[in-house]
Amino acid sequence: MTGIVLCFALLQQGAPTTILLYRGASVGSGPAYWSVEDTSLSSQEPDAITGGQFTLSGGPGRTILIRFGDLQRAIGPNKKIVKASLELISLEKDVPSLRAISAVQASWGEGPAKTLTGVDLKPGETAPIIRWSSTWKHRRTGENGASWQQVGAQGAADAKQIASAKATFGQEGTLTISGLEASIQRQYDHPEECNGFALSFDNLTTFNSSEGAQGQPKLVVEVQNVEPVKGGDLAVTRIEQSINDQGEAAYTAYIKNVGQADSAPFGARWIVRESAGSLSEISKSLKPGEETTVTTSKPYKPNPVDHRVQPIAFKIEPSGPDAQPWNNSLSTFEDAFPVNIVLEKGFADKLGMDPEVWVQQQIASLNDVTFAHSKFSFALDGCLERVRAASILTVNDGTARVKAGTVFIQAGESGEPSRTFIKKVLMAMGIPDLATFNVPVDLDGAKRVRIDAYAGISGWGDTRNESMLTSSLSLKPVPAFDAYADLMHIAPTGLLSATEVGALNAMLQTKAKRETVWTLNLPRIVFINAVDLSGRPIGNAELSFFQMKNGKFDLEAPDFGVATSAQGSAKLPSNPTSEASGTASPFGTLDPSGSNAVFLVRVKKFGVTDWAWFSAWQLADAANRGQKALLLAELRFNMPTDALETETNLAKERIVADSAGSLPAQLSALVDENPATTVKLPGKAGDWIEVDMGRDRTIGDIVITSGEKFWKQFDIMVYATGMTAKDAQFWAREVDWDWASASRGVANAVSYRSNAVRFRFIRLVCKQSDQNATIAEIRAIPIKMNP
Repeated sequence: MTGIVLCFALLQQGAPTTILLYRGASVGSGPAYWSVEDTSLSSQEPDAITGGQFTLSGGPGRTILIRFGDLQRAIGPNKKIVKASLELISLEKDVPSLRAISAVQASWGEGPAKTLTGVDLKPGETAPIIRWSSTWKHRRTGENGASWQQVGAQGAADAKQIASAKATFGQEGTLTISGLEASIQRQYDHPEECNGFALSFDNLTTFNSSEGAQGQPKLVVEVQNVEPVKGGDLAVTRIEQSINDQGEAAYTAYIKNVGQADSAPFGARWIVRESAGSLSEISKSLKPGEETTVTTSKPYKPNPVDHRVQPIAFKIEPSGPDAQPWNNSLSTFEDAFPVNIVLEKGFADKLGMDPEVWVQQQIASLNDVTFAHSKFSFALDGCLERVRAASILTVNDGTARVKAGTVFIQAGESGEPSRTFIKKVLMAMGIPDLATFNVPVDLDGAKRVRIDAYAGISGWGDTRNESMLTSSLSLKPVPAFDAYADLMHIAPTGLLSATEVGALNAMLQTKAKRETVWTLNLPRIVFINAVDLSGRPIGNAELSFFQMKNGKFDLEAPDFGVATSAQGSAKLPSNPTSEASGTASPFGTLDPSGSNAVFLVRVKKFGVTDWAWFSAWQLADAANRGQKALLLAELRFNMPTDALETETNLAKERIVADSAGSLPAQLSALVDENPATTVKLPGKAGDWIEVDMGRDRTIGDIVITSGEKFWKQFDIMVYATGMTAKDAQFWAREVDWDWASASRGVANAVSYRSNAVRFRFIRLVCKQSDQNATIAEIRAIPIKMNP
């Protein structure tokens, strides 16, 4: 009978699921997984900070630290860790000899991202202090820092060896350290103890770090669903702060039983700046829904430059059963920005947990992941601001009065709850919602919406960390082939945009209104470089600029126009931005809300009209990178190099072939000029489909109409009679079909205009596809021939 019950329980749990975690991994429906930190500590350079490097170095007199955080979100709730292993890619010929792997017992800092831009110091200035990073001597450097108990994280209070761990080395250079499931389970159940691992080796070793483009450290976790534990569940739901006139800060921790049964008594301790205080015994048992408080006080001295470095936490230790240990601790920061949280009851009821616990979960994610990992060349440590919940209130309806600095979420709020919450917190802090002004515009008979291709949680701006670009280079503002960005693995994070981080960091010290900070100190001189999809200059063309006003465009008359030079460049006029800043920009005085922070730009040439967007946040990002005097901004248009004969389709009813060897009749729907008929496409990288136009033609535009889905990335290759596919030349490269289709497509059709050349064959080659795809039409538009 016992065996039958056990088998039934296993069936209820389901088969184990494997989750692969590395920096940038896709997890769930939210942003990608970025909470990976790693660094190398060296006795030969005891004060060196190496967390931003592309490699990790181990061996005698060295320690490698690596941490995988944010495990609750990445793995999901109510999970048992069945197996866990760490995979590292070795760059040495010799087999790594692992001496020990230990669970780190104290918090530490990875350090700033690596940058090629350097620090622009004025005469008499000194290099900025690097805070909160780890070295051979310190687990936290700078003010309010802390030393290891024993250098190199080798003390008993620094790390505890994992006896069950075993190391194996594969033929492809992969070092696998297994037997970590108990340690990962502990870090999953107790996020406040999730400090990662310390690795020591007997021989010199070098591994790829999480900063690299490939071969990153991976945590492989096999998990199984478990039934939620019922009973009493003590949770620390908030920490309130009050400061008196004498500079004394009082902190009150609220402990609430969010379970279904009476709780056990518990011990409690305050942890101030990561130094744990003594344990106080609380003999009281709490009934479901009942709460109690514990208060402490300390001198308060604000830090005007970095709000990470004065953490304060409260932790409880139940003496009996407790349903969910992950909510037994709560951290905040002495200098954190206070926000008042108001949830409408209809919203709170859908959360599936106590609303205060849910709010603190979101704030922890904002502080520990979103702020910490939104890094840029001017913010190598990410965002230095932190947030705390000053109050959390659930109301029956939306009639309750809310004040400035309040986050109010209604029952009918659309979107993913965590994303909605974080976005509203940012707005309460003074960050505008520029995504509000991504409004549909009727352009030449087609609806167009501005879409920031590399936006994050807020839906606007650019989240790519450009610190590996020199100051003379910049990232392309729209999806386009960029060899350097690909080489350096410069990818969007989906977290905060550069504009948001620049503004939040500037708000720490500015005397200006928080809402206006992002509009100040923009580049004084702006040049536009107009290029086509392939990056060729659009010379001797007229550009017309239409500025958004109060969130709308009036396309009857442009605000100004400029003519491009033969090289495609043009200087934009400067209008006074504000008397306070003393600078100028093409936007004039910017409204802090962003209601006039976008230009629609029209270009006309060869009888073709196309449009591009130019946003003030691009100027703000350039200023953050140090380009406060001069900016050369790129505008990319879909323009041909000659006039087009748009009524002619030279691909109509021509022969089609594909890499799967399909019969031409099976592919004929591709060239029947009927968008309702489609052809299924093979979906592996390297697969292709090709149209033979019968003889060489001079083409200026290739139009692709997809079915429901299409390849994410592909190349359009062309070649002439007498040539083979190996001789094909690039016509266009698509790096983000979804963006292209949404931002410049018409009825699932996207045009690719390029240099007018003669060719016979059009071949589409799949570069990346994560879904089945279909195609409806390929059209080949020739240039107009002179009579």
